[in-house]
Amino acid sequence: MALLLQAFLLLTFACSAGDEHVTSAAEMVAVSRLMVTFDRLAAASDFDGMANLFTDDAVLMPPNEPAIVGKRLIRKRLQEQLGRAALALEHEPLEVDASGRLIVHRGRAVGTVRPKGGGPLLQVDDKYLFVLRTEQDGSLRIWRAIYNSNISTAGDPKR
Repeated sequence: MALLLQAFLLLTFACSAGDEHVTSAAEMVAVSRLMVTFDRLAAASDFDGMANLFTDDAVLMPPNEPAIVGKRLIRKRLQEQLGRAALALEHEPLEVDASGRLIVHRGRAVGTVRPKGGGPLLQVDDKYLFVLRTEQDGSLRIWRAIYNSNISTAGDPKR
């Protein structure tokens, strides 16, 4: 999986070789706004709104399971997750690099997950890599997304 991600990133940047684009302040603001919107929609359990932040051909790569391909299936996954838990997340952009229509965005997400049926409050501390794409209408959407926890689960039978 790591090799595929590295190959994808190398191909993405190789295709933009010679593109002397520097990430603009407007692109940085657009990424921050997208992530604030994502967090607000997650807190509201608005899976339709969250799904609309993805491109139609998006790929979501959650930890320890197969990739989820397409906005329709991503929406279904979000609905399943948000139906079981209340999320309180905050995404922190750590690195933003734009080239053409694509923006590679690396960051950290922290917060909590509260199971709606009761149970302990779970802490979230994730690293993520999103590839965002500017669509024809000028909107910025999530095209590829991969994430994983920074919290060690070694010896924890509940995780």
